[in-house]
Order: sequence, then C-alpha cells, then structure tokens
Amino acid sequence: MNVLFDPNPYCFGSTSTMRAIRAALPPGASVRVLAIGPVHDLCRDLDAIDHDVRDPAALKARADLLDWADVYVAISNNTNVEVVHRAAVPLVFIDILYWMKRRETPAMRWADAYLIEGYPGVDERLAALPVPGARRVGPILHRVDRSAHPAIPALVNIGGAASPDLLPGVNTTYPRQIMGLMELLRARRSWPTLEVAMGSAAAASAGPVGSTHPVTLPQDEYLRRLGQAQVLLTAPGLNAPLEAFLAGVSVAWLPPQNLTQVFHLRAYVEAGLAPANLTLEALVPGFSADPRRPEAEGTKVVLDALASLGDRGWQDVFERVEAELDAAVQPSGARVERARAWLDALGQDGAMAAAQVIAQVAR
Repeated sequence: MNVLFDPNPYCFGSTSTMRAIRAALPPGASVRVLAIGPVHDLCRDLDAIDHDVRDPAALKARADLLDWADVYVAISNNTNVEVVHRAAVPLVFIDILYWMKRRETPAMRWADAYLIEGYPGVDERLAALPVPGARRVGPILHRVDRSAHPAIPALVNIGGAASPDLLPGVNTTYPRQIMGLMELLRARRSWPTLEVAMGSAAAASAGPVGSTHPVTLPQDEYLRRLGQAQVLLTAPGLNAPLEAFLAGVSVAWLPPQNLTQVFHLRAYVEAGLAPANLTLEALVPGFSADPRRPEAEGTKVVLDALASLGDRGWQDVFERVEAELDAAVQPSGARVERARAWLDALGQDGAMAAAQVIAQVAR
C-alpha cells in the first residue's frame, strides 16, 4: 500500500498527526510526504518530497505521484482535494480542527473517508455543519517514551509560529518576546542554557537572547526531549499539549499567539487544565474574538492585542508564566492525572482508527 500524505504546511500539529498515523499503518506500507516550509522542519528523516501543497496546479502536474499513490491522505488541507478527486485517487481527509470549521469544504463533498479528531466543541459543530458519513475518532497522537528520571527541567515550545497570516519579524514579535521572557526565566533558575523549540522562520526572526537559543527540531528529536522533560512549557496549540498529556508530562502554558490558540487555551481553561490569567481576555482589557471569523481577520485581532501589551504588559505575562511553571513542577500528580482523564474522554487511539480506514479505502 502506497500512502501519499499532504499535511497542512502551516500547522505543526498536522505533521505530528501524520507521524502518528504513519506509525500505526500496516507493516510494509510505503509512505511519502509532500512537504514545504515548516513541514520540512519536522520531516527530515522521512521520504519528504519538496512540493508546494498550496498550489493545486503543482500536484496536477505530478501524474507520477498520483499514479504511485494507492491512497491520498490530506490532513486539514483542502487545497488539493479536487485534483485528487478528479484523478480518481482514493482520498482520506483528516480534520484536526473541525470544532472551528466555518463552512462546507471540498473534502466534505469528495473525500472517500472523512475523519474528525475528537475535541471539545466537535459535537456542537457537527450539529450545525454536518458531514454525511463522517467518523469521529479519538485524538491522533504519537506515543512518547517517558523517562523514569527526566533530566530536562523544562521543554519550551511555541510550535511553527508562522503561517500566511502570521509572519515572524513582520507582523508578529511573539517569538522574540517569548525568547526574552525565557532568558529571564533561565537566569532566575540559574540554568546554564535554554532552548525554545519553534519553526525555522520564527527562529530566524527571534535569534538568541543571552544564553537562550531558538531551535528547530525534527519531530523524532522533539518527542525524545518531551519524554525527558520534567515539564512542557508551551503555547496553547493542539498536538503539543495533548502529546504531553498522553505521556504524563506536566504542562505549563504561554499566552496564545493566533486565533486558533485563543480558543485552544479557552478549552483548556474550561477543563481546569490551564490558568485563566494567561488568556488574552485576562491580559488585554476589552479583548474578544469570534472563532467563526476568517482566520486572517481573527489573527489580526490577536496580534493587535499582543502588540498593545507593551513592556509593562509583557512583564506581567512573565510573572504569570513563572507562577504557572512553578505550579506545574510541584511533585503532586493531580495536574497530570486530570489532563490524562480529560484526554481519555475525547476517545481512544485515533491513530489506529485512522490507519485502519486508510487501509480500507486504498485501491
């Protein structure tokens, strides 16, 4: 079985999802990954093909790839769905953000299998925007080997931190601001050095600050470090927190940097897994955001709110982050147990379920 993966190039979580499914595929499955931009950062060890998945014409011109594939697996990327459909290649669509879906998409009409990853808000969204034949699966996560004696005090992660609407060094200083906060944190704790995991574009814009350095990690190395970490200090994305919950790693939080993360953090706060004082509603008086707004508009609202913080506001963020980190490293396992229970309630082993569907759909 030849599986051609198309992870959304601006969502680090889509690459993590792809890796989890790949690990669950039947023995002997041959996998290729269409990769551009941030996806390359995480797929250096895979058969990654340099290909612009943002351009349907580019895929249409690659008849060799479409002929090779027994099944095409798109992960939250609708761009090439029509090309795949017209080429009569079986299509499996993995929707990791259905809870924020705004409108009907091509994959809802043409996918041979449409899988929705479980998350708070999915059921309500399905009632408002149903997908005939869609199947809800549990979180699609790569399991992490957890060390019995974690040696890394804190793994810090802000994800890719770049997209068409999020341009590090152009319309956002979030990576640089976090680097500054982490250098203060490192100095207070007398750590000799500290690395902050992020995408390559964000790393280039942030640069080192003192003895704190940005680093872009392949996914296998990131997961190895997660298993060695006493705590994960992370922006409120999707896969990074959920992978930590699954591994039993305590999670501490940074403020959100885009529209999606505003609502991720809200979900974690409502579940009692994150502090309310790091939401933008708490940090920026009068802030509000609508999850149904177009991504570009919503992200601009978030970036404007972050820009309004100023030096005093970011100092307040630092104090709240430091307190959150202190709480996360307490020896009590209540935080870890609560997170794992919440994760289990979303469903079991979505990776295995997705792999089984892919095998069934493949020609």
